[in-house]
Amino acid sequence: AGGPSFDVERAPRADAPECARLLERLPDELAGRGREDVRTEGAAVWGAGDVVLRCGLRPPPPSVDPCVAVDDVEWLLLEARSQGDRKVLLTYGRDPAVEVSLSQGVAGVDAALIDLSRLVKPIRQRGECIGEDEPEGL
Repeated sequence: AGGPSFDVERAPRADAPECARLLERLPDELAGRGREDVRTEGAAVWGAGDVVLRCGLRPPPPSVDPCVAVDDVEWLLLEARSQGDRKVLLTYGRDPAVEVSLSQGVAGVDAALIDLSRLVKPIRQRGECIGEDEPEGL
């Protein structure tokens, strides 16, 4: 029998064709961690849950959460959900939205986000969270 199966909550639109395409292209290794078996549609897990990706979420409304642009993909850092030792990021302005949750132990967060942003980029962008009036050099 295979290893543990991770219980990841299915996103409402996990069956979107954009999610199917994204999941086909996800790497077997991310941030130095191997990809695990997941039964949940539209989800991927690496390193025993250190990195969890869910595709098919509703795009977030405008937010006061910090926004980071990685490779032309904008991610909101969901501060209310980034408790304890996990950071939760959600793409902004793309439909369906993609959520990534990373444990504190993941050293290559930036590299992981760059890899994922490259794969998320084909999901059409419909809005931006970084406006012209953002302060420079945060």
